[in-house]
Amino acid sequence: MRITEGYSEGFTIVELVVVIAIIGIVAAVTIPGLILQLPKFRVNGAVRNLASDMQWAKMMAVKENNDFVMVFDSANNRYLIYDDNCSNGFSTSGSYNSSYDCTNTGETSDNLLVKTVNLSDISKGIIFGGVNTGVRETDCVGNITDPVTFSADNFTFQTNALSNKLGAVYLIPSVDDNAATANPRLRAITVIQTGRVKAWKLESKTPCSWSQQ
Repeated sequence: MRITEGYSEGFTIVELVVVIAIIGIVAAVTIPGLILQLPKFRVNGAVRNLASDMQWAKMMAVKENNDFVMVFDSANNRYLIYDDNCSNGFSTSGSYNSSYDCTNTGETSDNLLVKTVNLSDISKGIIFGGVNTGVRETDCVGNITDPVTFSADNFTFQTNALSNKLGAVYLIPSVDDNAATANPRLRAITVIQTGRVKAWKLESKTPCSWSQQ
């Protein structure tokens, strides 16, 4: 039996230098690409979060037997969810009163704010936008003129899971919001009066093409 003395396994200095050089090259190639992809990842995350909150509000409207209202504050890039405890009409004015007896239509004292979500808290750099991109709406008919197309910037999930309005909201990385000559990383969520919620991704600006996400 032959025994080799003085032998130890491991990397030589040359091998370590080669490995470090390879890691550096791979990082130099991949990291810039990943950085460029970050806005896309973030806008996709924001869309998933908003669509999930819409589904939650619809479920709660049925479960609690109260209308739940989605309110969009595009100026501050946030959305709010209210529980309209009496299902008798909604307004953001007034303050909640737990002892309100539900006798007056349109009374605001029964509107309980249950959730406020700032887009910046869930996805950095994502805003309600798309107005200045020259992109058509999800039906490819007219250009986007408002990032929130629901009248009065709100809609209600009713106790039967239907929506009282149809409309859309558009989300976009802030760096793309004036990209009139490019295909921005634009996303949308639509709600129709059956209560169906759909998320959309812009595939092509010209010709107009959206796909369900």
